[in-house]
Amino acid sequence: MTTTDRDRLIEEAADIFLSLRDEPDNGELERRKKAFLERGTVEREVYREVERAWGVAKTAKRGRKRRTGPILALAASLVVALYLGPGLYLSIIADIRTTNLSQEITLQSGDSAHLDAETAIQEESDNSARRITLLQGAAYFDVAPDGRPFVVAADNLSIRVTGTAFEVNKAFDVILVSVFEGVVEVTDGEHTQIVQEGERVIHSTVETTSPEKVDQSSIARWRDNRIVADGMTFAQLAAVLERRIPGNVIIVGDDLQATQITGGYDLTKPLSALRSMAAVRNARVITVPSVVTVVIEN
Repeated sequence: MTTTDRDRLIEEAADIFLSLRDEPDNGELERRKKAFLERGTVEREVYREVERAWGVAKTAKRGRKRRTGPILALAASLVVALYLGPGLYLSIIADIRTTNLSQEITLQSGDSAHLDAETAIQEESDNSARRITLLQGAAYFDVAPDGRPFVVAADNLSIRVTGTAFEVNKAFDVILVSVFEGVVEVTDGEHTQIVQEGERVIHSTVETTSPEKVDQSSIARWRDNRIVADGMTFAQLAAVLERRIPGNVIIVGDDLQATQITGGYDLTKPLSALRSMAAVRNARVITVPSVVTVVIEN
């Protein structure tokens, strides 16, 4: 059986399962489920995977960490509770939001920015300063010096420059700041770091790295639909792939999430990339198309 054939079976099983979840007393749906299961061993296995994926998704989704402030977290939770989805909330507050493709734009300030897929930003620039808030995703900025500071806010971080090219990437539980050209100043409210050309810092709620050397050719490679996993964890890389996979991606298991990943991946085939990563740990990828993708170790 090919991957495409299996995906079709998963989609059919998911349709039956989700329909029955909404209408548990529907006799016609029960007959559809029975007929599907009687078709063979593969169909029964696929249906069990869908049931397991949905159960894991509900459990893991409640415990998934998000780097958001209390007000944003509360608002997002209320939106999700009303079945409107966090995407609608971002659509309301974001000035610019990309879909499943990266996009190069010109900011109100006149500077160039390249936004990754599923990235949302706010901009507030005036005659004294240029201010950007990265709400979600990743952005590469090419800033021309004009006398005004250029400041990017990402959660509790403030990245300040006058003229440079750099990337800010929110990936799972960390924020990566990588400098392609020039110098940036990164402040977390208590400490300030100077990050030079060809360096990167990683900030999380647990720790902050000192500036470390990074291959400049690997910075913001998502602009060319590639990503180089230079010391990223499984969870961080999966967060980048999630921007291109319909639905949510959930990684089950702390050890799996923390696995260090190396190598390059094609972002035009995000699900294939996720499966390649999973194979390193002999993990399974269970997909309910357009709903959820769960990675779990055997």
